[in-house]
Amino acid sequence: MGERVCSGVALLINHATSFSSVLIRTLLQAVAMQISIFSTVTICNVYLPPNAPLNFRELQELIDQFPSPFILLGDFNAPHLLWGCQDRNSRGKVVEKLLT
Repeated sequence: MGERVCSGVALLINHATSFSSVLIRTLLQAVAMQISIFSTVTICNVYLPPNAPLNFRELQELIDQFPSPFILLGDFNAPHLLWGCQDRNSRGKVVEKLLT
């Protein structure tokens, strides 16, 4: 029997923390929540599989949906010299462009 490969993304939030879901429209594997501790912040966790195509516009459209302030985190599978990798690829260049 073959093994099925599954992937996904999650945000784990302590039950004592006030939070609400943020509806996002994207084909990316992403989940977003607003949490309130001292102030309200949007957190989005993204998984970008290494073999899936990635373009700047797709990430920018995701970010444009977030209320400010926001934190974007995840596994981008995007090596770049700026974050300590030995090399960079086209995905790394997309994430660099997004940051700048």
